[in-house]
Amino acid sequence: DYRSIDSLPFSEELKGKLKSAFIGRPEGGPNRRNCAFIGCPKAAAAGILGAAAGDMGCGLLIKDCQRGADEREMEFSTLLSNTKENDMVAFFNVHAIDPKLFPILRDAFVNGEIHVTIGKGPLARPIDIPIPANRMVLVADDKGDIPFDLMEGIYTTVDLSPYRKELRREIVLSTFEKYGLKVEERAAAMIEESSYSEQALLLRLFEIRNIAYEKGAAVITEQLVNEAKTDVSDLDSVDQMDGRQFELFAGDLFCALGFTSVNVTPASGDFGADVIAEKDGVRYAIQCKRYNAPVGVAAVQEVMASKSLHDCHVACVLTNRTFTPAAVELAKKNYVVLWDRMKLRDFILRKNRINPLTSEENSI
Repeated sequence: DYRSIDSLPFSEELKGKLKSAFIGRPEGGPNRRNCAFIGCPKAAAAGILGAAAGDMGCGLLIKDCQRGADEREMEFSTLLSNTKENDMVAFFNVHAIDPKLFPILRDAFVNGEIHVTIGKGPLARPIDIPIPANRMVLVADDKGDIPFDLMEGIYTTVDLSPYRKELRREIVLSTFEKYGLKVEERAAAMIEESSYSEQALLLRLFEIRNIAYEKGAAVITEQLVNEAKTDVSDLDSVDQMDGRQFELFAGDLFCALGFTSVNVTPASGDFGADVIAEKDGVRYAIQCKRYNAPVGVAAVQEVMASKSLHDCHVACVLTNRTFTPAAVELAKKNYVVLWDRMKLRDFILRKNRINPLTSEENSI
């Protein structure tokens, strides 16, 4: 019963390919159904795998290897061995996995067991841990991104490159659905036919969502898509914004820079934080100041208070200008991060995939 996959906004041909990845097993081989998705945007893959897991009544764990480089071998082994029978485990950016973790992944993926060492020194002893018959999925932009040693564990390789337009539609619809927004057919077509990269597409959707929230709209229309601001590539454009536009722009910017759970607070009653965002487990309270003069101590004081009110770890002030000496001094004493015009330029350059200016004192 592939009811959830059938409900995805794809052609019958593409849905058939997706189903084939989770059906059957190689003759005479182990009872495993490992597969690889090639050329599938990560955001679309997450939706597809979620639908497939729902159809099969199993759990889903998505592991981004780029974010897991600091994990210990035992923690990684525990993660794999604690999954339940037939659970699905998906790996994104597997080419970037920590070299110490790769042997563990290979043993799990190919042999269905994990070899780990318990203890240290003379008391250390190796043990073998069998893992359930998981469905493991590798998601990669290109087949060459999958380490050669993992290829023998792949039962089905699904090349989704020819279906990028359909996959982008799933990203568009599922993203807006998450925020309780519906999308008109023409509006969806306008977005999915664009030439944006996956990162830029997600940023564009975030921009459109913000406009919809500002207008109190429940449906994304063609007019609303046209009203969403175009990409900002220079500080002159930022200088022309009003305060609220700068706050929305900052939210988009941090989303594009890899922050998660990005939330632009309401125009009033924000308690000193205009953007709340997370990165690598750290939660940031960010005060945004689009000024024509240096930012003073008031902004630092406001964001200091907002940090605890919003349960954040770090307080920051972002501006298109500079900071007064008093603001810099107060920020240093209270561990408030100040992002000035040069740092903002750095952020914009990074977002646009241009090598940013680097500065030790401006490093994040």
